[in-house]
Amino acid sequence: MRFLTFILAFVFLLGISENAKAENESSGNATWHDIVSSSSSQNKAEKKRKFQKAVMLANDMSRGQDITFEQVMKDPDNIKLNMAYAKTQIRQGDIKGASATLERMLRINPRLEEVRLLYAAVLYRLDNMTETKEELSKIDKRALPEKSRIEYDILKKMIEQREKKTTWSGQLSAGINYDTNRNAFPEDETIIYPNGSMLKFQGEEQKDTSYTFSAYLDMERKLGRKKKHSFFAGGSYYMSRQSDISSLDMGIISGKAGFNLNSRIFTLSPQIIYNNIKLDGNSYMDTAGAALRSNHFISKKISAYAEGKYLNQKYENSLSYKNNSERNSYTTSLTLGLRRILTPKMTIEAQGTGIIKDAKTDAYDSSIMEAALKHFWLLGKNTYLMTSFSVSEEKYKKKGENSFANIFLQAAGKKRKDTSSRASLVLGFPLYKDISMNIGYEYYHNDSNIQSYTYTNHKGSCTASWKLPL
Repeated sequence: MRFLTFILAFVFLLGISENAKAENESSGNATWHDIVSSSSSQNKAEKKRKFQKAVMLANDMSRGQDITFEQVMKDPDNIKLNMAYAKTQIRQGDIKGASATLERMLRINPRLEEVRLLYAAVLYRLDNMTETKEELSKIDKRALPEKSRIEYDILKKMIEQREKKTTWSGQLSAGINYDTNRNAFPEDETIIYPNGSMLKFQGEEQKDTSYTFSAYLDMERKLGRKKKHSFFAGGSYYMSRQSDISSLDMGIISGKAGFNLNSRIFTLSPQIIYNNIKLDGNSYMDTAGAALRSNHFISKKISAYAEGKYLNQKYENSLSYKNNSERNSYTTSLTLGLRRILTPKMTIEAQGTGIIKDAKTDAYDSSIMEAALKHFWLLGKNTYLMTSFSVSEEKYKKKGENSFANIFLQAAGKKRKDTSSRASLVLGFPLYKDISMNIGYEYYHNDSNIQSYTYTNHKGSCTASWKLPL
């Protein structure tokens, strides 16, 4: 291990020495030769100390570890050291600082093509399209290594896409899900009434596999001379087909349209919403309403958001759901959230939601409180891991009027209350070009003061997605 470290340090510092000679022969900075072949008057302990520091610095840079400003100041004309420092600033979210570092490097030597490419990418992150294009025009693509040429083409394509007045995005997905309790069979097969009598459910938990397909298409049109605001619209379709429980075959059609109104520190997005849900081929519920969302940037790493919704939910009667229209309701909700960037590859988000349902039949009036915690981790090479946990409580305002719930609750003197918890884990990774794969697991448990509504389900999923080249 020590021998390998010595070789890495030797090769790295030899490269620094050659660059320093080529870029600035009169700089007077210490080179590899200065360290290992100093005059006899130099103290042996001092030579050893300098050598050890050089090895440590080489190791840090080779592993992509953070470089400090103090390290740069000890050798300010060292190109590789400055480049490593700029990448450290980017990792830490200091994009403006990285811009200044890279600009200073280019003033020393304008012929550093890879440095200029990174500088153009940083300017793109800072939303400075004019200077980004100017820097790209100065780059001789032929002088770049193969990997950097690919990055050059990607950046150029991103600029072209961003400057379009109208942009489109879409995706097609297909997958398979497996549920351990798709019929939501209660955990306790025997219900004990308050008066001591018992009722035993017939049946058991039913495992089932479903096959899914989904698609979406979104459009955004920039508005105004500065293209600061935009109009957006989009639609999506989701279909799920069960292997065994066909009554739970599902189809969902959704649509939205609205505006993004942008200022320096926040975005305001009013929109209208519509969706239709079908179960077993029959229309189950229509939802229409409006939403208003606001995103506020507190700092470079922290943002807050709030979203209010008002929806009219209309349930349709069918052979499977004969009295479904009694659930018709007006639903009002408010969501508050806080998102923090922990590192350039990791974010965490906390969210709270309150919902009030005012139904046609009082038995379905309810209030819901939910709290959620989400974590996103970019693992590298377009691979990511998303985890989330949420807990909610739904309280019904009046006793149930259906036969079973009414008997049980009136006898117990209670109103229905459900507490549910959900935990999920999703791993996403690329397969080929614009095709990616998601593998997920979800745990769901609903606990209710009506025993027939207490159940647990485990769900596994695998989905392949193709991002449409629009």
